[in-house]
Amino acid sequence: MVVAVPARGSRPRTRPSRLRWLPAVVVLLLLAGACGGGGSSAPSPSGSTVPGTLASARYYLSLGDSLAFGVQKTTAEAAGPSPIPATPFDKGYTNDIAAQLQAQNPGITVTNLGCPGETSSSFLAGPCDYRAKAQGLLHTDYTGSQLSAATLALTRDGGSGGLITLSLGGNDVNALLAQCPTVDPACLSPLIAPAAAQLRTNLTRILQQLRSAAPSAIIVLVAPYNPYYALSPQSDALMQPFLQAAVAAAADTHVLLANAFSDFNSGGSPGGPTGTERDRICSLTNFCKNGDIHASDAGYAEMARLILATVRQAGAPGTSSP
Repeated sequence: MVVAVPARGSRPRTRPSRLRWLPAVVVLLLLAGACGGGGSSAPSPSGSTVPGTLASARYYLSLGDSLAFGVQKTTAEAAGPSPIPATPFDKGYTNDIAAQLQAQNPGITVTNLGCPGETSSSFLAGPCDYRAKAQGLLHTDYTGSQLSAATLALTRDGGSGGLITLSLGGNDVNALLAQCPTVDPACLSPLIAPAAAQLRTNLTRILQQLRSAAPSAIIVLVAPYNPYYALSPQSDALMQPFLQAAVAAAADTHVLLANAFSDFNSGGSPGGPTGTERDRICSLTNFCKNGDIHASDAGYAEMARLILATVRQAGAPGTSSP
């Protein structure tokens, strides 16, 4: 299938219906007993300076799921009746990184292909269900798979001399949880290892194809955080096989890994947020405020800081100090 990536701002013509923003498992958990308090967001962390390796980047291509897209439940609810426009979703880490890159290089091309609800399997096979079924409007419209659209965008932008970020894995976890409606450990246990193995296989395939299309680009895989910790601390154990799948895929393909789990859930990172794990989840996501698993404004800013810090700490020639 030929994939079309029109100029930014184009929109599908069909009239979409509303998207259900919260995974079914979140609704189930909230019915069992919502977490209380801690709903205020921390101030956004100060922005990182752009690493020297990115100061002259020709393009920034953001790929992945709702975190790449910049989803927040309150923004969706305020967007009005269908079709849901993409423009109000402007607080994501993609926007934060793009603003910093554009401040140093106004001519950089920024393309956001993020698809809310995307799993590693749907990224490969397509189409984007948010567009095709919920018919939400994307930041950059395309048909077919996100991987095909990414390859076409890289061909347009020349492939080399840019930054590519990829956030995937959270919806693979949600898909697993949806197979066991009662969140029964006896049901989940035999499914975890195969699902994590499939995530590693899919991520490796995706990253290999991105590297083939952009041999000298800086590619950063963003490992998912665990928003459910605020409701169930035991959920961190469930995330570990999926986190390790992301770590392994990044190592297998020699790309950088921005570990959002370590930042949001496991003590933070140098220059990142402090406080208990629950404090950080309640500050960096909107889960404790309204059950939204997506990042808060402060959380998206922190993800941007983490990604740029990951590039800087890679130690490539020309990187600058924080």
